[in-house]
Amino acid sequence: MLVMGMNLSSPKTEKFSEDGGNGRLRYGLSSMQGWRATMEDAGPHSDFSGPTCACTACVMQAYSLSRDHKPDLEAEKERILKACGFIHAGRVNGCLNLARAIGDVEFKQNKFFPVEKQIVTANPDINTVELCDDDDFLVLACDGISV
Repeated sequence: MLVMGMNLSSPKTEKFSEDGGNGRLRYGLSSMQGWRATMEDAGPHSDFSGPTCACTACVMQAYSLSRDHKPDLEAEKERILKACGFIHAGRVNGCLNLARAIGDVEFKQNKFFPVEKQIVTANPDINTVELCDDDDFLVLACDGISV
């Protein structure tokens, strides 16, 4: 069984921030390591009760553009099991609490399956939302900090 990265005795709170833009777009970004010794998505934790996925606002209304791809969702569970994985305690192969990730290559080694059918895949869901003339901003966020 794969063991997730070690927890630190205190979080790494040094932040990396950047901003920029052009005539049509301004952006800002920030990231922080958190409680783990190495960067991986060990599972979301948030005290925020609103959307925790990518969203856009139109007249201050938030719209979810994605959903958490948890192993117990039927489509995710079906793919995991067909790729010879298992789900234990809500986790892929007993350790990863999400079913889609860019990294986590140890779950993508089955040479008999294409990338979108591996135990864990980076294959995205694509949702399209029309932006309004009143839209002032778009927020893309990840709550991958684990406590």
